[in-house]
Amino acid sequence: MIDWWTTNLRRARQHSLPSVIRAVLFRVWPLSILVRCYYRIKFSSVVYSILNRDARLAFERHKVPLDRIQQRAVAELKRTGIFITHVEDLVTDRTLFERLQEEAQQLLSEPDIQRQIKERQSKVPLKWYVVRGFGFRPTAGLPEGVVEMFLGRRLLDITNEYLGLCCRLRYIDLWYNFPVNADEAGISSELWHRDHEDKKMIKVFLYLNEVEQDMGPFTYIKETQPGARYAHVLPHRPPETSHFCDGVLEPLIPANQVKTCTGRAGTIVIHDPAGFHRGGRTTSKPRVVFVAHYTSHAGINPIRYKLLKPGQYESLSPVAQYALSYTATSAP
Repeated sequence: MIDWWTTNLRRARQHSLPSVIRAVLFRVWPLSILVRCYYRIKFSSVVYSILNRDARLAFERHKVPLDRIQQRAVAELKRTGIFITHVEDLVTDRTLFERLQEEAQQLLSEPDIQRQIKERQSKVPLKWYVVRGFGFRPTAGLPEGVVEMFLGRRLLDITNEYLGLCCRLRYIDLWYNFPVNADEAGISSELWHRDHEDKKMIKVFLYLNEVEQDMGPFTYIKETQPGARYAHVLPHRPPETSHFCDGVLEPLIPANQVKTCTGRAGTIVIHDPAGFHRGGRTTSKPRVVFVAHYTSHAGINPIRYKLLKPGQYESLSPVAQYALSYTATSAP
């Protein structure tokens, strides 16, 4: 019993207080009924539209024509829920990817990160094989290359066009997956699931090294995002989520809808995590990726990154400042 309480307390500490409270209330009757009613109302079409009114107005005010690659990205996201490209096709600065790799190395060279890698034990008890460069309670601010990549107009314009509003950046991190034994059963996000933070979202993975089949590549089931052909299969109802083992979805969705996202260094995977997806664990070589998560203003869960000096953000585009909820007076 003591071990059970210790384990669950450690897990709870990896989440924000609102997330923990919400998870508890969903499991306590009759409060669970009231909580579900609250979120049904919040994510209803009318209330959701009201909450995102400013985001839609900002989107219309700052909207620009998309280029060919951006148009293809938005079309694929709307059709299948996922678009895969390469950093060379999405950014004009040819040195940016090298700078991102250098920034990743700097983050991973921190003593605490090196200790976790050496001891093969992440601070996060559930996904113990994923060491996080920023972490759930980040103390390091966003490096310049990360800002340029994940708050650049080309990526934000794709995200905003898909969502139909100016997005908010909710989460950004660097993941280092060290190789582990493949014999253990899948846990948590290794099982098929839909993310719970919003009605529609965008999540971006940037591979900093080549990701092969035995390196736990991200896997997505196409056309399961909201509004798509298979959206009705165990449908998305934020903020609730469930995880499903192999064999549950297979009879309901054709096997050819499953997309395994291997790729060379610099591969970018843009997807709506409201569609079914799962991660994996590498059994051969370390996997290093940057990840960013964008929602609407109505999305839940707190911001998980730290801003640096005001000068780093004042020169950003209006849509980037909106994504950061940034104003000169809000700077640290």
